[in-house]
Amino acid sequence: MKKRFVFCTTGLVGFGVYQARTTVVKYTDIDYHVFTDAARFITQECYSPYNRSTYRYTPLLAWILTPNIYLNHVFGNLLFITCDVLSGHVIYHILRQRGLSCEAACGVCSQWYGWDFLQETYLYHLTRRDIRHNFSPYFYMLYLTAESPWSLYLGLAAFLPQALLLLLVSLAFHRDLALCWFLHTSIFVSFNKVLLLLVSLLPVVLPRLTMSPKKGLGLLALWFAGQGIWLAPAYYLEFEGYNTFLLIWLAGLLFLIINSCIMVQIISHYKPLHIFYI
Repeated sequence: MKKRFVFCTTGLVGFGVYQARTTVVKYTDIDYHVFTDAARFITQECYSPYNRSTYRYTPLLAWILTPNIYLNHVFGNLLFITCDVLSGHVIYHILRQRGLSCEAACGVCSQWYGWDFLQETYLYHLTRRDIRHNFSPYFYMLYLTAESPWSLYLGLAAFLPQALLLLLVSLAFHRDLALCWFLHTSIFVSFNKVLLLLVSLLPVVLPRLTMSPKKGLGLLALWFAGQGIWLAPAYYLEFEGYNTFLLIWLAGLLFLIINSCIMVQIISHYKPLHIFYI
């Protein structure tokens, strides 16, 4: 099993390098290049990683990826894959530790990079108006009002539907953590100004769903169809330079409706876990 994993991992990394060099659509996410550029600022120019625009992560990430500059650009890929596999094991042992202070790590970074760390890592996201995360139902509004004096307030207002839904879901399903986690992530993905993946939480919900396989496959096909409809105009914007912002926004609204319908179906067909309290 370990040999197969090493073989598959190496093969996928090699494929990613090949595709990045030979095709227009890249295998590696753009954020990886942002990480690498931040590491380059540290190693070659002795600057803060936050000198790289759009770098809004912990400075430790840029330091960890300095071998991308000194050794090879693929180092980070191999590191992330290894950490992904080991994350479950590591998280389990971290939770068993006593006296481990997350606040200490945050405090060190705050002292190290000061206000830049606090602003770029945490505070920035409260007023974030990122028009490049085009899955968001808000992106077109934020794009058109980017220079407006109301832009800051619109960014804050975009949090209100999400915050209200998260509160209602917490009150309704707090006794069933698996469903509550999944719905929280789904709502965050669908109603937020940026995109995260929720597939990782689906396995904890699937065993308690009572819907038929036919209906489940239908919802899955609908979900992929929504992404496909969005990806078509997104491709023409990103790689062909066509102005498809309106089509992308409409496709994003359709994807929001699809995600909302899927969440309703999951709630309707979910068999709650009965917990007895003494």
